[in-house]
Amino acid sequence: VKINYISDDIGHNLMIEELNIGTDIISNGGTETIEFTADRVGNFRMFCSVGQHASLGMEGQLIVEA
Repeated sequence: VKINYISDDIGHNLMIEELNIGTDIISNGGTETIEFTADRVGNFRMFCSVGQHASLGMEGQLIVEA
């Protein structure tokens, strides 16, 4: 899996804790690319861990199927 993460405003990051994956905090046009092998099937929570961002809706799911 390759994720190109772009933040176009204040500081954000992308975390997938169950897979031990995350970006640094990136802001205002910053980018970070993370690559990993999805070696197990499941639904994995992706979210921004900065402040209260996740509770404000900055979250989603990575779905890995066989």
